[in-house]
Amino acid sequence: MLRLVLIHFACCMTALASNVWTVRLEEPTGLYRRTGEVVGVPLQKLGGNESGFTVTDQSGRELPWQLSSGELLFPASLIPGELPEYRVACCGSRAAPHFINPIILHQIGMRRIELGNRRFRAII
Repeated sequence: MLRLVLIHFACCMTALASNVWTVRLEEPTGLYRRTGEVVGVPLQKLGGNESGFTVTDQSGRELPWQLSSGELLFPASLIPGELPEYRVACCGSRAAPHFINPIILHQIGMRRIELGNRRFRAII
């Protein structure tokens, strides 16, 4: 029983020690709906951490992220008149989830390559 209480206490302390930020976005022109945009947040605004992030949207769905040039990058949708909020949590020790990559690239035969996404395909 004591061991269970200590494990529960350790989990609560870990949850309290993690950093959480809210990123609120706005479409700058107020005219165009933008889906699938990439948002960059400077790591200095996120405490300077460089790994272990979890990014979720307003519905709690986890989003893929990547670090590049001192920024945390993640996909976002911007709709005029709305201020979507994304939650960024840091320093989790769990493994990163697997995300479906919408880009395809594979070899066809000996001298051809097919690449594309849901909007286009090209064979080189």
